[in-house]
Amino acid sequence: MPARAPSFYFIDIQPDQVAAFDKLALSEPGVSDLERVPMLRGRITRMNDVPVEQLPRPARAGWVLQGDRGVTWSAALPRGSRLVAGSWWPADYKGPPLVSLDAEVAEAFGLKLGDSITVNVLGREVTGRIASLRRLDWATLTINFVMVFSPGILESAPQTHIATLRVDPAHELDLQRKITDRFANVSAIRVKEALASVESLIATMTTAVAAIALVALAAGIAVLAGAVVADRRRRIYDAVVLKVPGATRRDVLLGLALEYGLMGLVTDAYQRYQHRKPARA
Repeated sequence: MPARAPSFYFIDIQPDQVAAFDKLALSEPGVSDLERVPMLRGRITRMNDVPVEQLPRPARAGWVLQGDRGVTWSAALPRGSRLVAGSWWPADYKGPPLVSLDAEVAEAFGLKLGDSITVNVLGREVTGRIASLRRLDWATLTINFVMVFSPGILESAPQTHIATLRVDPAHELDLQRKITDRFANVSAIRVKEALASVESLIATMTTAVAAIALVALAAGIAVLAGAVVADRRRRIYDAVVLKVPGATRRDVLLGLALEYGLMGLVTDAYQRYQHRKPARA
């Protein structure tokens, strides 16, 4: 992920700052892969005219109904998206609103091409017909949206822009300082720092899990040792009882070997039976 992720996210870029932002960002040495898109915030209110309050909440996609979602529009298929159903609208499309939806979300809610989805944007409800489904790779950390609308309906609404780019590590701090000094309202999110925080958290969790496993292993060894000691005392008692009627050391060892051998065979047969037994419906 660190190798594929952009260096920065820049948010809250105002429309009248777009040209100056692009020029300043690209003037810094080592900058590449600048991507910038307009964004609005909207809340899904209905799917196929069914209010979201009446919809089931799938475990893997219920999050799309919780609060506002980022919404954008585009004449061309966004980078990082792959069409898996339907087709993209023409670049000069002027018809009723169309929407391209994340394929995983559509599958979770049982949506298909031709269905409708309604989003409340700044108090106005916009209903779009699903024209295509996209497969998104969220692990790239590039700009991705669950919903992408066709142009012609959202452009006039108040909006901001978000941008990502790559820059050589030696110029990261210089670029961040120049952008934030020039545009006081723009926030810069350094992806490297966010990933470092995640890696630190995962490392801490791994250490904790390993420590718990060691404690469990030590406890298991202690319990096993106690069981061995208790069984040893019983075996000594049995050996003494067997020697009273004349059993030799060889007889005692042979009896123990026969006992443990039978236990092993029974256990193995039981395990094979469990594996072969058909699973319940």
